[in-house]
Amino acid sequence: MSSPAPTPPSALCVPSCTGPESVDPRPWRRDRWDEPGTIYFWSGRRGPHRAFSNFAETPFAMPSWLDPDVVVEMATGEHAFQAAKSRSAADHERIRLARGPLEAKRAGRRVALPADWNRQRTHVMLAVVRAKFTVPELGELLLSTGERILAEDSPYDPVWGCRDRAGGYTGQNLLGRALMCVRDELRYAAGRDDTPEPER
Repeated sequence: MSSPAPTPPSALCVPSCTGPESVDPRPWRRDRWDEPGTIYFWSGRRGPHRAFSNFAETPFAMPSWLDPDVVVEMATGEHAFQAAKSRSAADHERIRLARGPLEAKRAGRRVALPADWNRQRTHVMLAVVRAKFTVPELGELLLSTGERILAEDSPYDPVWGCRDRAGGYTGQNLLGRALMCVRDELRYAAGRDDTPEPER
């Protein structure tokens, strides 16, 4: 008897930032990302917030995409995100164990994407960010940013980053938005409220 096919990412139960775990979700969707006080991060830029990049070496554990009962180690957020595209254990491990984040990205581009990947990818990224920031020092770093806008300042990626093709700040910033969503969740879970009082 053949074993059942692994569960593709499209069938995984990956919650969005709208459930009971996210009290008072902030409207992180916006038209521009050049607001004063914005924290910009990118893998090509050194600084205290470089860990927010998916390419940063920030090992963390999370359930395997193909078997949620098995917890695996991910070297970076990029390894975890790209591994979610895999349909077989061989592809999953090849991506997960890639030498670095760039190699993981290239390996992920060689697998056939699920038909609804464009719809699922934001939920997958949210799951990756949630797992990554369970590491205590990373969670504290994220919480230390308060209510400041977080934006990935990649000059090459208008989807996950905040820059558009013309170099402006009208990209989608999906990674920054996932980080801010998880920051809200961590604050709520810890019973903290670092939100500044509004001016009266």
